[in-house]
Amino acid sequence: MPTGHDFSRETKQMMFNVIKFVEREKGGCIIPLNNVNDRIHSILGISMTSVERLKREMREQEREMLEKENELIQLQKKRDQRRFELLSDFEIHAPDHHLQRHHLRQLLLHSVRLQQHLCLLLNRHGNVVNLVVLLSF
Repeated sequence: MPTGHDFSRETKQMMFNVIKFVEREKGGCIIPLNNVNDRIHSILGISMTSVERLKREMREQEREMLEKENELIQLQKKRDQRRFELLSDFEIHAPDHHLQRHHLRQLLLHSVRLQQHLCLLLNRHGNVVNLVVLLSF
């Protein structure tokens, strides 16, 4: 086994099943490639009911990830819209250089807060995200 990895007995058995299946197919396909469920059943050594249940669970996870991605896209659009509104406000209401720096600082801080919120949301869904922000005024 790879160094630094401890696999459960069940995981090792599945890995052994995959190795055996691949070894048996050296001379050609035993089970036709288009018989996906049969191939998974043979490779993993699990029942057809388990294969169907796993595939259903996989589709559900993919659907949830797509929904999360769409949610993040919507948050990004809102963030971009807010940034545009802040920039427009900055251009209209900050003719003085000192006020421009103040408005720009507020804009950057708001942007950082939104990015932190997105990172927290991603972390809640199991995605590891690091946010590094360097600001100097």
